[in-house]
Amino acid sequence: FKNERVVAATNVTDMDLRAMKRRPISVYLAPNITDITLLKPLLTLFVQQTMNILTLEHDPNSLPVYFLLDEFRQLKKMDEIMTKLPYVAGYNIKLAIIIQDLKNLDEIYGETSRHSLLGNCGCQLILGANDQATADYASRALGKRTIRYQSESRTIELFGLPRRTKVEQIRERDLMMPQEIRQMPESKMVLLVEGQRPILGDKLRFFETQPF
Repeated sequence: FKNERVVAATNVTDMDLRAMKRRPISVYLAPNITDITLLKPLLTLFVQQTMNILTLEHDPNSLPVYFLLDEFRQLKKMDEIMTKLPYVAGYNIKLAIIIQDLKNLDEIYGETSRHSLLGNCGCQLILGANDQATADYASRALGKRTIRYQSESRTIELFGLPRRTKVEQIRERDLMMPQEIRQMPESKMVLLVEGQRPILGDKLRFFETQPF
């Protein structure tokens, strides 16, 4: 590294990343916004190196490790992590990847890798959508529902007697249409859990909810 502060910070370490699986440890990486561009390679290296170390050995009795990767697009491309996504659960590792929209993933990993990443997510939380592509994806992921329609027609027969005819139709409709995703109230969210029906729920706001 050419930056003296980065060199000083990385010259020695008092952290054993393997200890994350032996005892409760919290590590926070929260750089200033003005430093993100400069520190992006270092942040990416830390995440990738931590993942590599934690997947060297398989210990079913190890503590679970949870990665919360907010603003995932700020990290550089990590092909190795994308490759390991289908297997990390077996090492008692969980990842929460937070993005603003699908374009964030496509810009870095491409559409094919994005499909692979989303396919490995057992839980997807949709807080809203500001672009059409994300709204379309959410609508398709929610699936469809069946709606029954009844229509009635009335005709006058030859002798002036009325005749009524009822017709029942079955149609499919998106559970939520793309425009409904985009117009979803700020207080609402959609939860997609593997093997379960979609959930339309209320956001838990820490500043409005006890005991927070």
